[in-house]
Parts: sequence; structure tokens; C-alpha cells
Amino acid sequence: MASKIPTVAVLVIVATLCCVLADGLTIEEARNLTAQKKMTGFIVIGDSTVDTGNNNYYPLYSVLEANFPPYGENFYNRTATGRFCDGQLAPDYLTKYFNLGEYVPAILLLNSEKIVYSQPNASYASAGTGFDNCTAVNVWPFPDELVWFNKYVQDLSALVGNETAKETINNAVCLFSMGTNDWIRNYFIPENICGRALQYTVDQYADFLVRVFNQSLEVLYKGGCRRFIVYSVPATGCMPTVKAVAGNFSGKCVDRFNNAAVIHNTKIQQALLGFNQTHDVKTAYVSFYELLLDAVYNSSKYGFTESSIPCCGMLLSPRAILCNPLLPTCPDASKNVFWDSVHPTQAFYEILANKTMDALTYGFFS
Repeated sequence: MASKIPTVAVLVIVATLCCVLADGLTIEEARNLTAQKKMTGFIVIGDSTVDTGNNNYYPLYSVLEANFPPYGENFYNRTATGRFCDGQLAPDYLTKYFNLGEYVPAILLLNSEKIVYSQPNASYASAGTGFDNCTAVNVWPFPDELVWFNKYVQDLSALVGNETAKETINNAVCLFSMGTNDWIRNYFIPENICGRALQYTVDQYADFLVRVFNQSLEVLYKGGCRRFIVYSVPATGCMPTVKAVAGNFSGKCVDRFNNAAVIHNTKIQQALLGFNQTHDVKTAYVSFYELLLDAVYNSSKYGFTESSIPCCGMLLSPRAILCNPLLPTCPDASKNVFWDSVHPTQAFYEILANKTMDALTYGFFS
């Protein structure tokens, strides 16, 4: 595997904003913060990179689900929970690091149990969704995530009182991971019904998406969120399905996809900096893009031996995104960057979680 990263990736990434330094947070420090009630949970917003099973519980939007084998083969009890992965996602690892539980539950799973939990640790994310409502074809639209968040805030207030609920949400961390689908399921898909590529240039569409991002930050802020971790859009041009459709399955990443991601991420950083300057918040930006790109081109650095071929799927069609329960998987998913043709493995997500810890310090929680 070549070691040189394409010039498209040469971008100075501001890893963290505000007063968060690059010293990193240890697991012991993280658990102390939880014990001191300075950290109460992760409020997870986004797409399949952080969806822990919500699509399982929303029958109207059930096209994209991962509640069947081989998904989850490295999760607890080899259970397919709806995570688009062989095991845990980055927020699951972070939840363990902060001693908040073994993993992040899906908010619709908790809702199905008819119990309001005083700990606001849950994923509101939905696979396949995006900032653009036209992206959410037959999946849970993004505004619904914010509706469910506001519902939880109301239910928590009814349970513990307004002041305690406010303090609880203030001391949580809102983790944001979204934007991928707006490009790979919308803008770069000619048959998409909205025809965004005909309406906008890449730069204009990124502006459109970032406006929605800004609006969502305001909703979360109004609901009590004061700490934000934002993952960039990953290097979508390196996804196996994107490379395969481009006829470049084992070759270099597809520049036009990665170029769009770079433009999008630059605008997200600028928006986050502006939000940080005008609101009483702490923010951290983590470059999912740089990490994935580096893992693809310098796979051995992270312990991977395969960075182009996913562990499951794609044997029948290059456009296949999900795993096929009738087909075998690779012998050791921990050696692959990608689990299916879009989503990384648990091994990669653990590295992403560790990079997230590197972007945090005690100052983030003060």
C-alpha cells in the first residue's frame, strides 16, 4: 500500500476549538469526571456512523437496517443490534471510557421500554439520513432526531425537575457525526429525485448543508447542550463502494468525493468556530477524514492489513452497501479498515474513539 497521501488531503485541520488543548484525556480522568457528575452522558446525533439501532424501532423508515448477521459478530453475545459494524462504534467506546455503561443505547429502544432515564446517554442517530431532507429517502429524517431530543428534555424535566434536568443536559456532551450521506446518497447520485448537483455547485451545496448544521446547533443549545464534539465527514472517496463504482476498486481514492468532503469539512470548522465565539459553549473538532484517509494509505501504521476490500459484502455487486447474511466474512475483521462497503470496522472505531479522547482535556468539562 502506498504511503503517500494524495494532495487533496493536504489541509491544516484545527483539531480542537476554544480552550481544549491537544494533551488528551486519560480514561482515569474521564471516569473521575463522571464520578464528580461533571460528565453525565453522550447525546449522539448523526447517521450510521453513530446509529446504535434506532432504525430497528421506526417501522415507517426501515430500508436501512443492520439487525441481522453478520453485523454484530464481534459485539456482546454476537448480537446484531442495528449498528452498521461488526461490533462497537466510537460512542460505545467513549461511553465505556467515561464509565457511563457498556455501550450507547438507541433512544427509540429506551422509548420502547417506556422508561425515562435520568442519565442522558443515548444515540438519536439514524442510518442513511443527512442534513438535507432529500437525503433521507426511506429513512428517518434528521429533524426527527432533534424532535426526539427535545422530547427527552421534556420527559427528563418532568422526572427530576427543570433545574436538575438543565444541569444534567448542560453537563452532557453532544456528539455530532453527519454529512456523509448528503454526498454519497444524494449529490453524487444522478438519479436522486432532488437533483442537487443540478441546483448547486459543490461549494454551494456545502454552504446549504452547513446552514442546516448551524440551525441544529441552535436547537441543541436551546435544549441545554453546552459541550459539542463534531466529527468531520470522512474520506468518502476511499469507501469501497465509491471506488468500485468508479472502476477503481483496489486503487487510489476518488478525488471528487474527497474534494467535496474537504470543502464541507472546512466550512463545518468555520461554522463551529463562529458558534463557539458567539455562545457559551466548549467545542472540539475531530477529523474523521484525516484518520480514515491515513488508515487507507498507511494501513500498517494502525495494524490493518486490508484497506480496500471490506470484510463483508460486495461479492455480488460493486454497488452493494450492506453485508449479505448468506456470504462469508473475512477471517479477522480487526485487520480490515472497512466492515462493509461504506462503514469501518470496530477496530477502526476504537482508534477514532481514542483520537476523540486526545481532543479532550479537563478544561472541556469545566
